[in-house]
Amino acid sequence: MANLAYFQRPLRCTSSSALLGDNANVLTHIYDAGINLVAWRRSLADEVADYAQFLASADCTWSSLQCRLEPEAAFQALARALPDAAGKAALVSDAAELVDMFCCLFDLPAAGLRLALVNGAMCPKFHVDKVPCRLVTSYLGPGSEWLYNHQVERSRMGHRTGGKADRDAGVYHDDAAVQQLAQHDVVLLKGENWLGNEGNGAVHRSPTPVPPAASSSRLLLTLDFAD
Repeated sequence: MANLAYFQRPLRCTSSSALLGDNANVLTHIYDAGINLVAWRRSLADEVADYAQFLASADCTWSSLQCRLEPEAAFQALARALPDAAGKAALVSDAAELVDMFCCLFDLPAAGLRLALVNGAMCPKFHVDKVPCRLVTSYLGPGSEWLYNHQVERSRMGHRTGGKADRDAGVYHDDAAVQQLAQHDVVLLKGENWLGNEGNGAVHRSPTPVPPAASSSRLLLTLDFAD
């Protein structure tokens, strides 16, 4: 099981329905009432991004990985599944550590991991997830966009947009309301299936592609509660 020291460092954050901090301790606040999103704003060594760029390059035929990982076996399993190139060990170490942290935080024997190259906006409209909680980080490309609770009209989301863009449908009223995570930031998104959080899932979407980045890939890692 993970080292609890991950979560013992000082915290700096903003307030409201979301908390953002510059160390891993912020992730523990996912248990706070009224909080549905916590983000650990961090940076990683250049070799992690270099390896992610290799996975997205034309020289690599790898595209995705989906598996159930126990913390103790995560590093070895990821090392076997991913192609060799410079920087591989750095990315594998980080992903394995995130599995360890996720399982420690939620007292899980294993996590469901998905690591995939994503082209374009996979989920272009603001939505909530029908899960207890999901961890998301982007090893390549921008992070997810999200809204504070007080800046979203939940009654206008989803099919209620009538095919309109989110802003045109009144899901939010000001482009300045749209928050965005950076590459390598780690976010926990509390979903609709978290006990007592029905109707309060974190509202988020894939980042809007902006030329010339519109044709580039993102390398996205997600962790979920394993069956």
